[in-house]
Amino acid sequence: MVRHAFMAARAEGVFSLEAIITGSDLVIEIVDDAPPSDPSIWSSAAIAPEHGGHGLRMIEELADEAVFFAMPDGNRAVIKFRLTRQANNS
Repeated sequence: MVRHAFMAARAEGVFSLEAIITGSDLVIEIVDDAPPSDPSIWSSAAIAPEHGGHGLRMIEELADEAVFFAMPDGNRAVIKFRLTRQANNS
């Protein structure tokens, strides 16, 4: 998110990263002041792995929840990882 957010528009920008443990979850929030980007059009399917751009797909596969928002003055990502897993009783 960070590298790609600032590449197209400008070389500099501000972002914040916050990580909080709440109960049994690790919640990571990233906010930037890059131009708003529509997460529904992001795709890395046609990009060769050596060119990067696969972080979103990895996050969606590894995280328990991942939500991306375009805001009027930037972008926001909230990524949640459950720190404890329920046992599978089947």
